Amino acid sequence: MAQVNLSGNLTHKVSSYAIADFVILKAFNATIHHPKPPDIIEIMWQPPIFEWVKCNSNGVVVGLNGLAACWGIFRNMNVDHLGSFDVNIDNGNALKAELTGAMFAVEIVYQNNFGKLWLDIDSKLVVAAFNSVVNFDYISKVIIFIFYSILI
Repeated sequence: MAQVNLSGNLTHKVSSYAIADFVILKAFNATIHHPKPPDIIEIMWQPPIFEWVKCNSNGVVVGLNGLAACWGIFRNMNVDHLGSFDVNIDNGNALKAELTGAMFAVEIVYQNNFGKLWLDIDSKLVVAAFNSVVNFDYISKVIIFIFYSILI
């Protein structure tokens, strides 16, 4: 045990965020070099302009072609919650999850006669898909502004 303690205290390697690793290092009384905390970036949510509805939509996937889901929340210029959705997708990738979320948002806006949609997403591929040919029968009845948001 003394040799493990000594070798653990001679290293300058950074520990992981895992609690299991922390417990093991504490058990061996090793010096813990904590990882640098992530940069915190303040994000200011902007409400939509008059007569527009904003939908913040996102998609998530566990692993490659694993379980996927998407969600979205609708708000007006008064920041009133107009509705939200979440959809489980059996198997998929990030593009499928993000695109499904965007399509659900457009469909919900159409069904509820919201009219003008500000779609806030974080996928360049979905923006490209919407900027190319979009084949919705009702697309002419919904005005869409797609805002690609990315953290820099």
